[in-house]
Amino acid sequence: VQKYEHALLVNIANEAGDYAVTTGPFVVAYKTAITRLRDAGIRTPLFIDAPDCGKNLEVLIPAAATLQAHDPDHNLMFSVHTYWSKLAVSNVQPTFI
Repeated sequence: VQKYEHALLVNIANEAGDYAVTTGPFVVAYKTAITRLRDAGIRTPLFIDAPDCGKNLEVLIPAAATLQAHDPDHNLMFSVHTYWSKLAVSNVQPTFI
């Protein structure tokens, strides 16, 4: 990883957490992962997907600032996968995103 870190992103866990995960446990788990990766010498940007198939902004948004502050490199990227179902579209408006 270190040889190619100038060209890598590390996605810590692809879409970790199901629909029931809440912000508290999400933050605790990712703080642990960030610490372990940084302690191992991984300096690449770390990628964090929203939980629930990458679409749960209600967890990701409040967690982002805390996680960014926790990272000693302040080098995190956050991802949301915008493929909400037709049933959820009424809740997913541009102002929300």
